[in-house]
Amino acid sequence: MSTSKTNKPRPTNKSAETVITSSKSGIFAHISFFKNFILAVFIGFFFLVLFNANAGYTFLIKDLIGENLKFINKNPNITEAQKLESKFGADGFVINQIKKATPENAILLFPPYQVIINDTSQLQFKRDQGGIKVRNWLVYYLYPRKIQYLSPNQTHPTANQKITHVVCINNWGYDLLNYEVPERQIFEVLPISK
Repeated sequence: MSTSKTNKPRPTNKSAETVITSSKSGIFAHISFFKNFILAVFIGFFFLVLFNANAGYTFLIKDLIGENLKFINKNPNITEAQKLESKFGADGFVINQIKKATPENAILLFPPYQVIINDTSQLQFKRDQGGIKVRNWLVYYLYPRKIQYLSPNQTHPTANQKITHVVCINNWGYDLLNYEVPERQIFEVLPISK
């Protein structure tokens, strides 16, 4: 007496399937598309009004992105150093020269803000945002080199600062070196000792 199991197909619930497919057919199938389309139009209109009402977005789109794209299209083969100098002027020149003159493990001593932004200087550095007067800007462009400054009451770097190079700008920094420099420049990067 053996009982054998027979594989009978399971009955399918056709009525549930037809309900699901029938709710997606006809005009109801397009309602979600229209909802998404209306939402997209509303969001687009919102951003259009926002961009036109705020001068910061106008600067971002027209001046920053637009002018940079024009420059890139006119000069497709320039180097990163040339881009930096064309965008930041004297600040870019100083950054490029520091990168050439120092190893990546250098610890650089920079002059204070008053020396960099000086009306009598022949090098005209950025007076607005950014530039070599801003520590975070320097760290970004000179990494992995380290940036140091003298505190207001300091005349020379301490032994703890372990300075390897001095950035001499506008006749500042030559007295911090352990040797004499016969001919001084408007800008140069020199090792603190020979």
